[in-house]
Amino acid sequence: MSEEDHVFFRGKKVNILIDCVTFQLNSPSASIWHEVIKVFSVQDGIKLTLLDRGGTPKVGGVSYIEFPSYNWHNTAADSLLIDRFGQEAKADIFLSSLYTTPTTLPAVLLVSEFDHIYKSKRCLAEKRLAAHHASYVICLSSRAYRQSKRFVNHQERLVRVAPEMEINVLKDFSSKIATLVGILRDQFLRAMREGLTPSNQIFQNEWHRLRSIQAEVDTWP
Repeated sequence: MSEEDHVFFRGKKVNILIDCVTFQLNSPSASIWHEVIKVFSVQDGIKLTLLDRGGTPKVGGVSYIEFPSYNWHNTAADSLLIDRFGQEAKADIFLSSLYTTPTTLPAVLLVSEFDHIYKSKRCLAEKRLAAHHASYVICLSSRAYRQSKRFVNHQERLVRVAPEMEINVLKDFSSKIATLVGILRDQFLRAMREGLTPSNQIFQNEWHRLRSIQAEVDTWP
């Protein structure tokens, strides 16, 4: 984290909103997210709020919000609802455990190579939209990095973990979670600071307008 970030956020408590959709869908990376949530829950300076769509593990010191189940046919309306709940929870930053997005909250996307099993046209569209919306896209492996390069226009927004810190859900990764959470915290602070700039606020307003139009189109017979 830069000295500028340290000065800007000194004394702030960061309120993180995590969409736990991965547990509802029982995705391959759910085990990673369980460990990430446990580490975040005991860190100073963090308030953690989880959108529980079903199946989310209970962790002490964390706030839970019951949230509608996810489906791939109403994704735009889902974005608008995430935004509304995020505002009510006074969230500073959004983190999705798959490819969900808010509209006006700054967001960071965490990508595992195992999440690329979702390959329908709508899934791929949401993946691309999530990558475009996120301030930073953190890739947990070299393969995830290569896959994500196709969806991210500005390569400086791609963050690749060091080779020795790559995470594979098929192997023991418990010793790497604390480092991953440190990377996430750094990117959260950067995204929050950048989200206050006029250009980013214009982007968020336009994104909200786009998702509102998509939500209306999704209701057409």
